[in-house]
Amino acid sequence: MKTISVVTPCYNEELNVRDCYDAVRRVFDERLQGYRREHIFCDNAYDDRTVDILREIAAGDPSIKIIINARNFGPLRNTFNGVMAAGGDAVLLFMPADLQDPPELIPDFMKLWEGLRDRLRYPGGARGGPTDARHPQCLLSPADALFRSECAARRR
Repeated sequence: MKTISVVTPCYNEELNVRDCYDAVRRVFDERLQGYRREHIFCDNAYDDRTVDILREIAAGDPSIKIIINARNFGPLRNTFNGVMAAGGDAVLLFMPADLQDPPELIPDFMKLWEGLRDRLRYPGGARGGPTDARHPQCLLSPADALFRSECAARRR
């Protein structure tokens, strides 16, 4: 079974993280039963209860990882930490905790990824071959996945 890593950057998201977790879990439970879920929350030096809430969630769900930054590294470095901690076959970047990009797009991302993954090659370091086991095969944001699938449909 393939694992999909979902990376959610957080900064003062105490009002959103539980809803984000529930929405992503529900999409996997209802529409993506053939995949394992790994949800990585990257907290960027919070000032609220975000980490406390995430710890409560993680205590009951082993598919949750939490990265807590000692200081605010900005959104790109914060998310990069999540990508580096991801163990999935594919990584979904920037799943916003405020659900700005709806998790209901994840199945569209998976269809796109499954259709492309055998045709795509990624640099594998010095050898220049396909990616090795330490690196996910595909990195896309939900909006990017939807955009690419729309462009592909228009080209047909």
